[in-house]
Amino acid sequence: MPGSRIQLAVVFVLLLFGTLARGAEIKLYLKDGNYHIVREYEIRGSRVRFYSLERSAWEELPRQLVDFEATDRAQEEEKLKREEDFQDAIQLARERPTIVAGRGFEIAPGVILPPGQGVFLFDGHRVMRLLQTQATVSGDKKRGILAAIVPGMGRRPFVELPEPQAAMRTLNPSPVFYLHFSEDPPPDLILIELTSRKKTRRVEVVTVGAFGGKPKENRRPLPVKTEKVGEALYKMEPTEPLPAGEYAVAEILAEGQLNIGIWDFGVEKAITSDPD
Repeated sequence: MPGSRIQLAVVFVLLLFGTLARGAEIKLYLKDGNYHIVREYEIRGSRVRFYSLERSAWEELPRQLVDFEATDRAQEEEKLKREEDFQDAIQLARERPTIVAGRGFEIAPGVILPPGQGVFLFDGHRVMRLLQTQATVSGDKKRGILAAIVPGMGRRPFVELPEPQAAMRTLNPSPVFYLHFSEDPPPDLILIELTSRKKTRRVEVVTVGAFGGKPKENRRPLPVKTEKVGEALYKMEPTEPLPAGEYAVAEILAEGQLNIGIWDFGVEKAITSDPD
């Protein structure tokens, strides 16, 4: 739901078979109606081998116990839901500013902040409630292969957002963000620059040592100025204009971990016409 906060940190567990993250999960349904939460699974003859996210281990069960139709249907429904959320965000980005006379916070003459909690972007013309998108974690497969061969080499999972561009777009390189949450002070929020990929946007790279140790999360934070402007309401501004590209407002949890529920947006390059 736009504006909702996902209370889920990016948790990395170094295991023999790689790095596990809650962001990528599959419900492997059984014919009795129950299911296992798994990262992946494969059919091996009369057995199904899967990696359990609940027990952080590889397990097996008889193939005849698995309901593959229900498993595939659940995955397809989740894919459709993500697509619907993306289309809803595109439609929301096209809407006019929500202005409620005499109610709420007036952030500019005649412009009232929409009711409800969340992260809002004001580009000088309209107010947009940013959509909170859930990131996923994927591994650097090439480096993972090397890590299995060369002792001591670490792993580099990536935290990424789906789609190469955010649904929310602005032409203003200096947008203003309003952070409105029930708690005061609000969550620890930062502004980060994303790396555009062919099919995704990379949020950060996580370095995990081959022999254990605390994972190091490498991201691209940008300098901002934050001030309190109302009850449980804060204003955040980038100190420098943002070049055209992909960005996000992200929450930092305990020990510097990133909340994978991320408020993403894009800055479009202004189109100028050549003089006659």
